[in-house]
Amino acid sequence: MANLSTQRLSTIEIFCKAAELGSFARTAEVLGLNPSAVSKAVSRLEQRLAVKLFHRTTRSLRLTEEGSLYFERCHQALGDISEVEALITRGTRHPQGRLRVSLPGAYSVHVLAPRLPDFLAQYPDIQVELLVSERFVDLVEENIDVAIRFGDLSDSNLRVQPLQAYRLVTVASPQYLQQRGTPQTIADLQAHNCIQLLSARTGQPMKWLYRTGKDFSEANVQGSSMVTGADTARVLTLEGLGITLIIEFVVRADIQAGRLQPLLPDLESPVRQAFALYKQRRHRSQKVQLFLDFLALGGDSQKT
Repeated sequence: MANLSTQRLSTIEIFCKAAELGSFARTAEVLGLNPSAVSKAVSRLEQRLAVKLFHRTTRSLRLTEEGSLYFERCHQALGDISEVEALITRGTRHPQGRLRVSLPGAYSVHVLAPRLPDFLAQYPDIQVELLVSERFVDLVEENIDVAIRFGDLSDSNLRVQPLQAYRLVTVASPQYLQQRGTPQTIADLQAHNCIQLLSARTGQPMKWLYRTGKDFSEANVQGSSMVTGADTARVLTLEGLGITLIIEFVVRADIQAGRLQPLLPDLESPVRQAFALYKQRRHRSQKVQLFLDFLALGGDSQKT
């Protein structure tokens, strides 16, 4: 790679990003270029190599056989360059730059935001961009450095770092319980209005599980409301709409203040495991590594 001109290297980087994203338009958006500039860069590369690198249609962009081979080798070469740069610069400069983090709203409000000032005070040249969303984002397509997720993960192209595991609690407001009574068993929940959380991955209601002996049993619950965000479920529960099963850190202050009352205290629910996801790299960037170390310190956890 030593004899490559700056222009040629930039063209290869554009080609690799287009191969990863499968779209000239998305590549232009991620790299801050015009779509025509991306298309022209790839065309120049094809002319120089005298091969067709992509099958192009109005709706799709797929690598040819030659394109796949070229992408594999170029992607590896660019990775080697990044690795060398990381080894040279690590420890010789202050960590800096923008760090894009995708995370659920409840984790942002109750776990990360209260601690983030400490991280920013320690690394003032890092700008953290928090992208709060319940959906599972594409880290490559949306240029995300780190994503915080809960539960089952199936992103085989991402690296995963376990964080904390958090306890689930069943709660209701005192006014709701005064009107509808307090459930004593799993079966009693069938007679109550249960506010259910929807899975960000599947869009389906999450199961209400309680330990009975060595195994967990599913409660048959129904209700008038289903929501995607834990904070919304918390507000509805505070308003006396019904009962919800929720991560404990979201309602801890409400329980301590008596605004919400824990139910079924003798029945254990599974914990929800938090994970940090990031893109495959042999060497992580300094700012990503520092942020992952910061997340791992956590502190507010209930381990399995």
